[in-house]
Amino acid sequence: MGGMSATRNLGRCFGGIVTAALLAAGAQPAAAQDHWGAVAAAPGEAAGQAIEQPSRAAARAAAIKACNGRCSYLVTFYRTCAAIATGTGAYGWAAARSVEDAGTQALRFCGQRAADCRLRIVACSGND
Repeated sequence: MGGMSATRNLGRCFGGIVTAALLAAGAQPAAAQDHWGAVAAAPGEAAGQAIEQPSRAAARAAAIKACNGRCSYLVTFYRTCAAIATGTGAYGWAAARSVEDAGTQALRFCGQRAADCRLRIVACSGND
């Protein structure tokens, strides 16, 4: 019994060493590899996106940076797709399992308030 306990403790110790070595080499544990994304757009031509980010805040910051800080419409999403459509004085956004569905829904929502809506940006993150 003492031998099994020692073997289990050695296994725990070895597992900790392997985990520490992987982290030191730049690998991340599975839980840290997340699938957050964000799309951003502005009334003009500015737009930005971020995918496969570790957190909502990281996705948001990366999309705003990609938009040079000019975007006023922002949608964050997790393991799915999202889209933003804009028109004169209106915008629409949607999140869905596919690029097509997200784009179609964003255009439909924008079209309820403006006639000249166009799809500005669409992206997917981790929705395999």
